[in-house]
Amino acid sequence: TDIAIRTNLVTISEDESFEEKIMIDHSSSEISTEDAKILLNAVIDNMEMQGYKFYLGTSYRHLCIWDKGEVIDLAQPHDILGQKIGKYLPQHNVFIEMMKKSYEILNNHPLNIERAKKGLNKANCFWFWGAGTKPSLDLFEEKTKLKGAMISAVDLLKGIATGAGMLNIDVEGANGTLETNYEGKAYAAIKALTEKDCDFVYLHVEAPDEMGHQGSLERKIKAIENLDERVIK
Repeated sequence: TDIAIRTNLVTISEDESFEEKIMIDHSSSEISTEDAKILLNAVIDNMEMQGYKFYLGTSYRHLCIWDKGEVIDLAQPHDILGQKIGKYLPQHNVFIEMMKKSYEILNNHPLNIERAKKGLNKANCFWFWGAGTKPSLDLFEEKTKLKGAMISAVDLLKGIATGAGMLNIDVEGANGTLETNYEGKAYAAIKALTEKDCDFVYLHVEAPDEMGHQGSLERKIKAIENLDERVIK
C-alpha cells in the first residue's frame, strides 16, 4: 500500500507569495548529499505528518513514502524552470502544506545562508513528483541466466537493480553530477566482471541527462566527452 514519491530539494524565489514564487533550480546548485542530509533532517525534525516518511537519497534527489496513499499527478520541477509554481502545485492540500512548511524551515536555515554567501542556490523547498508503486520485476538472473550488477549514483536505477535481484555496487565519489567519479565507475565495472563473477554490468552515468535538464549544451557536451575519455576509454 506504499506510494513512493520523489522529493527534490529545489530553489524557489523568495520575495513573492508562495503561489507566485518562481522555480529557479530543480537541483539547488547540485547540492551535495552531505548538505542535503542536514536540510532534510531539519524538515523531518520540525514537521510531523502522520503517514508520511522521508528518506535521504543522493544530492537533491530524496524520497517520501506515503502510507496507504494513491498515485497522483505531480509536475516535474525540471520542466517548469523559470515559471511560477502556483499552477503546478499538487492537488492534495497535505502536500502543499508540507511544501510551504519546508520553505519556512529551510529558506533561512544557517546552511542555506552560508550557501547563498558562496554564490550557491539555496535548497529552500521540497518539491514532490513522480508518484508510483513498487514494480513487479522478474529476477534478472532467472530471466537471462546471467549474473548482473548495477553501478549508478541514482536511487531509481539502484531500485530497479534491487527489484531485479542484481548486485548494487556503490562507488565513492559517484554523485550523479558532471563531476562524478567516472574512473571509479569504470574500474568498478571491470572488477565486477573479472573478480565478482558478473556476466553483465549496467554502468549508468547521470551527467548527460542532468546537464540536459539544466539546459546547458556546453556542459552536456562535456559530460559526453567525459564518458568517452574517462569511462569507455
